[in-house]
Amino acid sequence: MKWIVTDALAGKTVSQQLRLLGISQRERRRLRREATVFCNGGRVDFHTLPPCAAEISLEWPVPARPPAWHIPLDIRYEDAQYIVVNKPAGMLVHATAKEREKTFLHALSAYFERHDTDAYPHLVQRLDKNTSGLVLVAKSPQAQHALNRNHLASVERTYRALVPGRFFTPYAEIAWPIARRKDSIILREVNLTAGKPAVTYVTRLAANQQLSYLGIRLKTGRTHQIRVHLAHLGYPLLGDDLYGGSRDILARQALHAATLTFMQPYTGQTVRVSAPLAPDMNAVLERHLSHYFR
Repeated sequence: MKWIVTDALAGKTVSQQLRLLGISQRERRRLRREATVFCNGGRVDFHTLPPCAAEISLEWPVPARPPAWHIPLDIRYEDAQYIVVNKPAGMLVHATAKEREKTFLHALSAYFERHDTDAYPHLVQRLDKNTSGLVLVAKSPQAQHALNRNHLASVERTYRALVPGRFFTPYAEIAWPIARRKDSIILREVNLTAGKPAVTYVTRLAANQQLSYLGIRLKTGRTHQIRVHLAHLGYPLLGDDLYGGSRDILARQALHAATLTFMQPYTGQTVRVSAPLAPDMNAVLERHLSHYFR
């Protein structure tokens, strides 16, 4: 990882420069633990104030990949720096206290083990366990940094969702702030005073009196944003019992990341990826709204 100290960065410590370059607080803590800093080839520390036009480089040992979990993966796009995978519903993205070995990252580790021995998965975005669809992963911390630094705003996902009843309007812009509920470490809620800004765009793609098929785009990326906004409107996702949805038709939240677009920072090209609707959601759509698509 390298950069040149510009006028905007001059007068700042290496650690402060990392923040200005878009490196998250969590990643900065990791780098301070593991990385060695060089200024114009000489070793320095994170509190150093490098001069303008100096070249700063960070070096750190390549971490061991997560243990491999050998299952098929639906790879929708891959290049030298990035990979986009269609994650099935029911799969955790990363390990938790309850599940340490069979996650999306473990499956990617197995894929890299078979195809690219140097790659290490670094998540650019995440999906909830029971949300299906596209996940963008960098193959190195440098690739993750390159996207975070200049092009993270170019990363855009669109979603497909199923909700009960006829959605009230062909198009809606939902702009309600979201905060964590005080009585839960998991649940979020609309909170007009303490919430963080959250904007969701919803398009009604097909509907009858029993069901609506929605297209969704996010301006912000708050935890559970789509689920919270739709539930607050009175249209909880099918299967999302955490926010009041019924599991009579679908056993998991009816949310699928269908398209993903991002600017590839190494080539300057715009990458567009799509994934077909997950089989369980498609079955519901075929059963209840198929005549809209004939």
